[in-house]
Amino acid sequence: MCDLHDHDHDLEIQDNVEAVLRINGSVARPLELTYEDLLRLPQDLYVEDVGKVIPGVKGEGILLKGILEVAKPEAGTKAVTVRASNSAFTANLSLEELENHGILVYRQNGEPLSPASGGPIRLYIPGDTVGCSNVKSVGLIHIDSPQSHHHDHDHDHDHDHDHPHDHGSHPH
Repeated sequence: MCDLHDHDHDLEIQDNVEAVLRINGSVARPLELTYEDLLRLPQDLYVEDVGKVIPGVKGEGILLKGILEVAKPEAGTKAVTVRASNSAFTANLSLEELENHGILVYRQNGEPLSPASGGPIRLYIPGDTVGCSNVKSVGLIHIDSPQSHHHDHDHDHDHDHDHPHDHGSHPH
């Protein structure tokens, strides 16, 4: 087991356990988080009722900002690639957008978020206006190098990952 420290945010990451979320790329500390790691995050990162932030979405979430603070993206980084673990779907988003608004929904009714609801982890970006308000089954958040040249909000289009209300695929 290794300990990760960041000011007020301490994480204990289990080695040799299957990760549900990986954060890598241009970061000082790549992370491989298990579901149990998510349950041990500092309380100030939890969103007990995501529906209060995103009407119509049920579940418990984690503010992505705190996890990114531990990973420590390289200075000057602007772009992030979010990849679904069970498909080739990727979304290219701004780091600022994820830090300021990203919520990872991981529980519903006290249980892990089911694959049918976009689990084990589903990313939501409240108020997003560019068409990628959520990504189901997030497995990887890759912090692109400051030199990479993604077009802002350029992403593979997969209607099942966009606008949960339009597709009836939000967690119940």
